[in-house]
Formats: sequence, structure tokens, C-alpha cells
Amino acid sequence: MRRLLIFTLLSIICYSTITSILPTAPKPGTYKVLLDSVYGAVSSGNFTYWTFAQAGPLIIELYSATGDADLFVSDTSRPSYEADRNNFSSETCGTDMIYIPDDFPRPFGIGVYGHWSHSWSEYSMMVYFDLVTMNSMYQSASQATPGIPMAAPTTISRTGEAAKTAAKEAERKRKELAAIKDEDDKPRFLKLFKVLDTVFDLVVL
Repeated sequence: MRRLLIFTLLSIICYSTITSILPTAPKPGTYKVLLDSVYGAVSSGNFTYWTFAQAGPLIIELYSATGDADLFVSDTSRPSYEADRNNFSSETCGTDMIYIPDDFPRPFGIGVYGHWSHSWSEYSMMVYFDLVTMNSMYQSASQATPGIPMAAPTTISRTGEAAKTAAKEAERKRKELAAIKDEDDKPRFLKLFKVLDTVFDLVVL
């Protein structure tokens, strides 16, 4: 009986491991929708720029395939790493992520910077529509005025304390989304293994 139970548990783990490696369809209830993607490269100390005009709350993710590319966003067309020349920035050695609030001015500039520590950085950048924030906005508007559709997003310029508040909120949102992403990226067999380990302790031991 014990051998049969152990064999069954191992079979489930192996099946889950294989299915977690194979590509799967998008999960229902996903929190973001891909709007655009860019693949490119940038040399050390240089920028590559884009302009984006999509309305609504957005999530920008930058993955460095080689080297170390950093991400900067500004309400101007050419953001830079100087503090007074960008509204949002993400400078990590891993995945860079920036949350763009719904009321941030459009169009805005996106800059990808090649860090000086690498002569060449290859990267991929994705821009997502943030469904979680949009749903929260819709629910808040519906509760405030039942039966009346939510108004179109408005553009508000941010200066002084308002800009600092927006930056703090964007950073908080970025950390929340990063935590969700980390949890989603975990192989399913690791989650299943924890459950099976608990069951094994209760039944077998």
C-alpha cells in the first residue's frame, strides 16, 4: 500500500513537471494583456527611444537577454537617466518593470539604456494593458454612479508633490505586479510538491 501511494505521488509530480515545461494557453483571469513588443540591442552608454500613446493603465517590462539594459519613461520624447529627465525608471540587473498610471500624459517617451558595464545589451520589451487597475477603476466608477459608464481617461500633468505621489504609487504597483508575476512563474510541480509532501506526512508517516 505504501509503495503504491509513493508511486502515485511520483507519477503526479512527473506529469506536472512535464506539463509545466510545455507551452500552454493563456490562463483565465490573467492580470494583463500584451499590447506591443520590441526586440533590440543597445551599446554601452547609449539610448534607444520609442513613443507610446495608448491610453489606460499600462505595465512595461524589459528583459535583458545579454548585458544589462535599463528602462526609463518620461512625459517627453527622450527620457534619460538624470533624475529631472525621467518620471519613472527601473535600473536592475534582472527584469525591469514600470507601472504607468492611467492619468499619465500621452504620448510618453520610453528609453532603453545600455549599461556601461557591458559593451552590448540585447533585450526584449513588452507593453501590457493593466486589467487589474482598469477593473478596479470601473468598479469604483460603477459604485459611485450606478448605470453610468465610466468616463474616458483624462490627461493630467504632474508637478511637484503630485509627481512624487504618483511615483510612489507607481513603485508600489510595480512591486505588487512583480510579486504576482513571480508567483505565476513558479513551476506548477513546486506548488504541487508542497501539497503532496503534506499529504505524504499525514498518510504515510
